Parts: sequence; C-alpha cells; structure tokens
Amino acid sequence: NPLGKCDRGISSIHYSETIQSVLTGSWDCTVRIWDPRAPGQSGRSVVTAAAGVGAAQLMAQAACSATGAQSQHIQPAPVYTLDTVRHNLVVGTAQRHVLIWDLRQMNQPIEQRESNLRFQTRCIRCFPNGQGYVLSSIEGGSVRGHLFGPH
Repeated sequence: NPLGKCDRGISSIHYSETIQSVLTGSWDCTVRIWDPRAPGQSGRSVVTAAAGVGAAQLMAQAACSATGAQSQHIQPAPVYTLDTVRHNLVVGTAQRHVLIWDLRQMNQPIEQRESNLRFQTRCIRCFPNGQGYVLSSIEGGSVRGHLFGPH
C-alpha cells in the first residue's frame, strides 16, 4: 500500500530512525513527512514556507491533507537530495540551495545557504556522528564537508 502521493515525481526518499518516519523530496518543491505506521493518514497538517514562499501555504495545506502526508514543507526550489542524522534534516535543491531543518520544529529552516560548489548539488549525506554533512555536485570530482552550527 502506498503512503500517499506528491504532485510531481519524488526525487529523494529517506527513512529517519529518529522520528520513525519516511521523508520525501519532490520536484514539486516540497519535503513531506509520512508516518508508515498510519498509511493514508491525513491527520495533522503542518505546512511551512522557506525563503519567502508565503502565498503557497494555503494551497500546500490542502495538498497535504489530500495526499496523506503527516506534514509538508515548501522548499525554495525542486528538491534533488536529502538526508537526516539525529534531529537534523539537510535538503539540497535546484539553484544550489542547501537548507538545514530541525525535525523537532519544522516551522522554518535553522540555516539556509548557497552551496559553495560550482555546479548543481547531486547528493547530500550526513556524518554518522551527527557533526555535519558532505555534499557533491554533478561535476563528480567536487565534495565539500560542512559542520552543523550550534542550535
């Protein structure tokens, strides 16, 4: 049984042991959180906007309820990659945006930056020790590591 659906294709999927939920990134500029223990759940809908998306919130609220996602979070551009470690969610989007979210409080990203890689972000992976993350680009040879700031 599917957990739900996105408006456009899913580009990235990850299971978070910390919150026991599935996270999906999509070409529709959203990160959605799904509870696999309650398929089709359209209970609480938490919708937030990043980077001044603003007006899209009302439409996203309706979409979240219709898709069965536990929560939906608007990103500034289509999502290419995401990963989690502990309570940190790191999202890489088009236009070289990198957003860091706290999974306990998803009302807004705790940090937003532009990737220091020259080309589009291809993959983000968090360090298993929870200290930071590394990202790579479509260029292939470039990899950059970053430490999480205090929050």
